[in-house]
Amino acid sequence: MSGANARQDSNSKVIETTFQPAFIMETSEKRTLHILHVDDDLSFVEVSKQILSMENSFEIDTATSANEAFKKMGQQQYDAIVSDYEIPQKNGVEFLKELREQNNQIPFILFTGKGREDVAIKALNLGADSYINKNGSPETVFCELAHAIKKTVEQKRSAQLLAASDSKYRLLVEKALQGIMIAQYTPLQIIFANASMGKMLGYSPEELTSTSSSEIGELIYQEDRAKFFNRFRNRLEGNQANNSYEFRALRKDGSMIWLEAFSTPIEYCGKPAVQAMFLDIDEYKKAEEVLKKSEARYRELANFLPEIVFETDITGKITFFNQRAFEIIGFTPEELQKGLNMFSFVVPEEREKSKENTMKSMAGKNLGSNEYTLLRKNGSTFPALVRTTPIISETKVKGIRGIVMDITNRKRTENKLDRYSKHLEEVVETRTIELRKTQQQLVKAERFAAIGELAGMIGHDLRNPLTDIKNAVLFLKEKGQAISEAQSKETLETIDKCINHSSQIINDLLDYSREIHLELQENSPRMLVLDALDAIDILENVKILNNVPEEPHIKVDSDRITRVFINLIRNGIEAIPKEGSITINCKDTKDNIDISFVDTGTGISKDMLPKIFSPIVTNKTQGMGFGLAICKRIIDAHAGTIAFETVEGQGTTFTVTLPVKPIFEIKRELERLNRTVMEKSIHDCVGLFNCLEPGKCNDYKGCLKKYLTAETRNESLQL
Repeated sequence: MSGANARQDSNSKVIETTFQPAFIMETSEKRTLHILHVDDDLSFVEVSKQILSMENSFEIDTATSANEAFKKMGQQQYDAIVSDYEIPQKNGVEFLKELREQNNQIPFILFTGKGREDVAIKALNLGADSYINKNGSPETVFCELAHAIKKTVEQKRSAQLLAASDSKYRLLVEKALQGIMIAQYTPLQIIFANASMGKMLGYSPEELTSTSSSEIGELIYQEDRAKFFNRFRNRLEGNQANNSYEFRALRKDGSMIWLEAFSTPIEYCGKPAVQAMFLDIDEYKKAEEVLKKSEARYRELANFLPEIVFETDITGKITFFNQRAFEIIGFTPEELQKGLNMFSFVVPEEREKSKENTMKSMAGKNLGSNEYTLLRKNGSTFPALVRTTPIISETKVKGIRGIVMDITNRKRTENKLDRYSKHLEEVVETRTIELRKTQQQLVKAERFAAIGELAGMIGHDLRNPLTDIKNAVLFLKEKGQAISEAQSKETLETIDKCINHSSQIINDLLDYSREIHLELQENSPRMLVLDALDAIDILENVKILNNVPEEPHIKVDSDRITRVFINLIRNGIEAIPKEGSITINCKDTKDNIDISFVDTGTGISKDMLPKIFSPIVTNKTQGMGFGLAICKRIIDAHAGTIAFETVEGQGTTFTVTLPVKPIFEIKRELERLNRTVMEKSIHDCVGLFNCLEPGKCNDYKGCLKKYLTAETRNESLQL
């Protein structure tokens, strides 16, 4: 079967049927119409079928009675029914009546030889789409029938499509989130309102459409009524108007709501009307009011500031100046309204730089403050610091907002300070040279004074061994051959010890008094300690723990540093009365190494602490007390330090700190930096010293001068 989904078994019983109008299923422009012709005259039906199918895209099926027709309609879908009036069981009009009672609106054409007017009227009243008389010229009759079939089917199809479209449109309007309303003016009435419109105003759609003319006016806020109804009339009359407008409406509970309306004139039921869509902009208006208040506070604050505050659009056109800007620049608000560009206030030679920085600022880069020379209206200039930030609205950059600080007074102060600083540098340089000479003289004077003080003590200490030598020689002379070989040997050993003691006193004195000239060579801390331990007779009651590593290597005078370590280890051994230990540790502190000697001896008495590194200070029965004094001089010569901690009865820790890099290499680097500072401006050397930036240090140039002229590396590091 064409145009239907139907499947029959061998007994012609319908076992599955899907109903759908055939004209909706066909989609091609030239489609075949499926016609059911109901007539009990089989010969006439056959002729009709042949004639109608010759020049028309008709597929004709036949039935001899209404009952057979109903049965076939249950099995197949048809586009139209052509029925005779006189057919068995039920006539054509009764057949039509039963169809319409079943709500079947299939196109129906009564095709009969009965020319009775009452039959035609009855058929048309029951819903027949056309009435064709069989009598007449066959060519004319069948041409009229074919035309009626096509016209009736097309009209029915258009009506159904229109109904479907109208249903979709109505559903779209009724379910829209925006409020939609149709109104007429004479008389003033609301013809239609959707659910969203009712929800906005707190009414049901039915309440709105039943509202009287006077009540409609009360839906509009009193101050906006005239504007609203004037626009309503203009729209009805077709006058030009803006696409949208804002107004205030009143809800059912009396509260106010802001709405935005979009309206257009239409014709509704043959009368002019206005269809409008309404958006709830109440929250937007509240936010706009908050923004206006915020803008007002911003303007008030900006006008209160002593600096220039400005805003521009993305082209650089100034859109806002605070009061201070007009006072400093010299322009008036009227001139600003005519149009001023921010780049015109920058001197020509700096405009390109200002444009580049503005583009970077709009791109979101934080440039901090930039210094420019700005122009006033009268042509005069002034130095200024400018800081800008992008104006962003709805994720888009709309322009630039900035603040300008006039730094004329600061520049004058800086120039004065610069002149004063240069003068101060010259004075400092002169005084530094003088102080160095004075210091050198003072050091020599102090050293000679110390040597003078030593002379008396050394005379006394040398006199004792010399007296012993003199007595021993006298003893040998007087006794001569009378003394035994053992006595002679003992006497000679006494003389030898006295000579060695005297020689040691003289060597210590010479070591302490003479200048120290270092012979630097690379060595490891562990090797230096091992050399010192090899030179010492370690007693059995003392345990040595050497924890010093090989790295890092350091440049030192190995002989002198070994002598220091020997002295410290020997002092530790002599401080241990019975059993104990000496632990030697090493710690790398990046620029220095710390070597500590920890003994478990008796410690140092309190009265010895203040003068522990002074010469001729000792609590030993033998020795002049030059050991630690010489150790300190050797360590000082290496730009290092020597310190100690002691607890009586528990032990003492001596710590020697030595630089990894020799002092003369550091001074060479400082001299290079000094030359750099002399050749370039102070601000160009910020990368060399963080403290040189003005504002971080009250006397950064003075700090630099002290850093470059420091006598020791430790002083340099402290600065």
